[in-house]
Amino acid sequence: MEINKNIIAGMDLGTTKVCILVGKMSSEGLNIVGIGEAPSNGIKKGTIVDVDATVSSIRSALDQAQLMSGYKITDVFAGIADSQIRSFNDSGMWVLKGGPIVQKDIDKAMETTLRSVKVENNRCILNIIPQEFVIDGQRTGTKNPLGKSGVRLEPKVHVITASSNSMEDIKRCSAKCGINIREIILEPLASARAVLSEEEKQVGVVMVDIGGGTTDISIFHDNSLIHSAVIPLAGNHITSDISKVFRILSSDAEALKKKHGHAISRMAEREEYVDIVAVGTNNLQQISNSLLCEVIQARVEEMFELIGREIKKAENYNRGSYGIVLTGGSSLLRGIKELAEMYFESPVRIGLPRNFGGLKKIVSSPVYSTALGLVIYGSRYEQPTSGGFVPVKGRGLVEKVKNNVKVLCDDYF
Repeated sequence: MEINKNIIAGMDLGTTKVCILVGKMSSEGLNIVGIGEAPSNGIKKGTIVDVDATVSSIRSALDQAQLMSGYKITDVFAGIADSQIRSFNDSGMWVLKGGPIVQKDIDKAMETTLRSVKVENNRCILNIIPQEFVIDGQRTGTKNPLGKSGVRLEPKVHVITASSNSMEDIKRCSAKCGINIREIILEPLASARAVLSEEEKQVGVVMVDIGGGTTDISIFHDNSLIHSAVIPLAGNHITSDISKVFRILSSDAEALKKKHGHAISRMAEREEYVDIVAVGTNNLQQISNSLLCEVIQARVEEMFELIGREIKKAENYNRGSYGIVLTGGSSLLRGIKELAEMYFESPVRIGLPRNFGGLKKIVSSPVYSTALGLVIYGSRYEQPTSGGFVPVKGRGLVEKVKNNVKVLCDDYF
């Protein structure tokens, strides 16, 4: 199998599946050349609970991705979205020596901000993302302070923290499979790269990635990330409700949800009935499709309530002024877009991965938003060369190591 250091691999460690996408850069842009998927048996709500089972899932997905692409994968950009993710906005300050602001001043200001961020002992900083820079206490900040004059530079940043144990578990499982983690990225940030436009991030958008075990939220305004969160409620909870209410196996409940489910019960066929086999019986039973959809709608509305609470936490949030983009596997549930429009009173669209070539027919689905976003992240953050990956220069990136975790101050957003 060919070893090519110019390929970029993204690994989505989800509650439902482990997915690895393989990308390769060409003169025409990014092409997806391989994909591998395996059931995720060792992960719950985004957290690794069984190392051996997770390793087995990663190996299976890795083998498939290598076989399809024809390349040996040695490095991956991995995603994280467990329920222990915490984020907040913070700021720092750096005293300038006078004259126009240069890149060194920005770097020093970001380093000072990084040193001032306080996290609990069992947590680590995952990302620090600049939002704007305030010069001499002015009301209006700037995205790029280069060349401006002042005596005090204050970076305003969005800080994302994760459980140190969760980070180490991801690295340990990957190492057991013979792959090196290039970077661990918050999954909603990865998904945003795959499905959001620059215009949406400028005017204001809420991206909601509804997976199997968690729902990931990222809110952008004025091309800055102003809020992010992970809530432990998603598609698997809908499946669990169906399983419990009708006393059927989870696998049957999942199939029932996909084939007959609808997020708005009144839009279901009232006279339609579906067959089920309850646990402990061998006889077919019939349930009304409208009852099935009532169970689904109740859980989706609960999910929307939690999403709404997170949206209201965002600075500068104005209800109705932000568009909403739904992505992730559970966004394929029929009627969820229409229910979201009614609930949030905002325009809603389903976010499909874009800006790539290659395996478009397979990957152009919300199911692959995170995995593709991780590949896009890698292609923009690290420049592949004949000798391996090197950080892209000229982007004003500041890197520090804190608690053995590489902290990336990324100005892309």
